[in-house]
Amino acid sequence: MFNLPENSVKSKEWLGNGPYRVWQNRLHGPQLGIWSNEYNDPIPGESFTYPEFKGYFAGVQWMKLNTSTGTITIEPGTDKEYVGVYQPRDGRDQLLYTLPETGISIMQVIPGVRNKVNTTDLNGPSAQPVWANGSYTGEVTLHFE
Repeated sequence: MFNLPENSVKSKEWLGNGPYRVWQNRLHGPQLGIWSNEYNDPIPGESFTYPEFKGYFAGVQWMKLNTSTGTITIEPGTDKEYVGVYQPRDGRDQLLYTLPETGISIMQVIPGVRNKVNTTDLNGPSAQPVWANGSYTGEVTLHFE
């Protein structure tokens, strides 16, 4: 992960699954394509700006972040990794997410999301935590324009 001031990011464009973000227990639905959206920061259940800018994105072959100082292109080593773009906001009751603040990140495992009624431990096998074991390696290429 690396920190990039959130207030400097204007938009993103990527080749990968989209246009929506994914969660460990909600991977199905996004389609492979070239997607883009302007920065937005909606609150679940209170504002309805879609697709969301923040979150985890699957199958990313490249992602361009357009910032006030230029463009940063992220190329994960494989399309099996997830690109995390900041921490999504939670609703006013803080029920949906328990997420680390990651800035911009490349991850091999992402968290599941709960629903209004059940925590992730009650949402079935796909929502269960994945525990790291052993060492992990990967690569990422960054281009600054």
